[in-house]
Amino acid sequence: MLPNGHIMTSTATTDLQIPSATNEGNKAHKFQDLGSGNLLAVGQLCDNDYEVTFTKNKVLFNKRNNMKFSGTRNPTNGMWMVNFPIKNQLNVIIPYKPMQDAIKFMHAACFSPCISTWCNAITQGYFSTRPGLTAGRVRQYIQQNLEATVKR
Repeated sequence: MLPNGHIMTSTATTDLQIPSATNEGNKAHKFQDLGSGNLLAVGQLCDNDYEVTFTKNKVLFNKRNNMKFSGTRNPTNGMWMVNFPIKNQLNVIIPYKPMQDAIKFMHAACFSPCISTWCNAITQGYFSTRPGLTAGRVRQYIQQNLEATVKR
């Protein structure tokens, strides 16, 4: 139940890649209506032998006296933000402005695939975590090279 009284229901489950967590510690629920991020069940991690320490600006996750991962506090909303590697996700740092440069960067980071193939993958949702990346923008900003490469 949310603070406003509405009930949000889990739509699916998934496995996170939390360092040193067991299968039970990696289980997570997906919520369709949660658009700003995902919620991390700290109690579930504590049950998985993690020690969690919150400070004014950081959260630290330790297991057996070793820091496994951490997060920072968002000054806008007061929530602590933790990033995990996600399976099958392209991890790149994206320059946000101008958009044309960001899309060219992402194209190069993917080893410059054929435009039609890349647009198909974008349309099917394989790059849904990349802000501003759409098939239309790719076609607008990336020129397909129609010349055959020279074999030497």
